[in-house]
Amino acid sequence: MEQKTNKSPETAQHNDIEASNLEVHVALSRERHEEINAKFDRAEAHMDKIEEKMEKGFSKIEKIIMWTAGTMFFTLMTILLTTVFGRVI
Repeated sequence: MEQKTNKSPETAQHNDIEASNLEVHVALSRERHEEINAKFDRAEAHMDKIEEKMEKGFSKIEKIIMWTAGTMFFTLMTILLTTVFGRVI
């Protein structure tokens, strides 16, 4: 199966220059490397923001769960005490 490439003549010429000249190859590789690092930095910053939002959301959920558990505990204690001591009072 032949793979068609839609490379422009300029791209082919740049690839030929890069392949034949080590200094050009090193310079282009450095630029590519810096671009990849910049993309990773942006992705990492984005992930940090998402992580912060998740932590805030979890702390809100934890508070809701604690309030709910506390309310249920006191309700059950009230029912128990009423059942046990309600007839005496």
